[in-house]
Amino acid sequence: MAKNRSLAVLLALAGAVTPVTGLHKFYVGQPRWGLVYLALFWTPLPHVASALEAIWYALQPPDHFAQMGSGEDPGLQSEGAMGLGANPGGADLEALGRSGWTIDVNKAQVDDWLRIPGFAPHHAQILAALVRSGVQFHCLDDLAAALDCDPQTLHALEPLLCFAYYEPDILENCSKINPNRATLQQLLKIPHMSPALAQTIIHQRILQGHYGNLALLQQRLNLPPNQVEHLMHYLTFRD
Repeated sequence: MAKNRSLAVLLALAGAVTPVTGLHKFYVGQPRWGLVYLALFWTPLPHVASALEAIWYALQPPDHFAQMGSGEDPGLQSEGAMGLGANPGGADLEALGRSGWTIDVNKAQVDDWLRIPGFAPHHAQILAALVRSGVQFHCLDDLAAALDCDPQTLHALEPLLCFAYYEPDILENCSKINPNRATLQQLLKIPHMSPALAQTIIHQRILQGHYGNLALLQQRLNLPPNQVEHLMHYLTFRD
């Protein structure tokens, strides 16, 4: 059934300025997103997204908006809908890739996603909100799962995406600890540092001298790779 664009815009605007948000998503046949918006009504996120979508609905071509009547999501419904196929959107995407620009998926904000030609504003809002909450994406399939779409619809984005991993416990301005000078109490401030490992670091330092670098510390303490991956964010060997 065809949907009335004006009504969809009005419902989206209502969601931007009233506590009840997400009604426009139910109207256009996207009830799962409607539930998400309702669940987050107490945060500014769905209200900002509703305002953006009101503008987006108003500016869409008629045939694009009509896809919503069947419950399809034109934001990431197909390559053509997102500008990822053999069309001007695809050419813009290729030009962006040739420029060397990439997006750090696990730090990207809404504006970063919207630099991608044709990327839907509400999908940008969802990904940015998930990242802010601590969710990390490791591959294209993770993004597709978060957006509830077929990974193939995102395939053309792959050259632009950088999936860097960030230790959840790291604070942006945390000070690193030098294991060659640290006391037991200082070492124990490192997240997930066990008393036994802290004591071993100090004991080996006394017996064999300072650790020259992270690789030597790993060898001397026979640490597993996953533990070194964690510790390297908290240790420094500079004098």
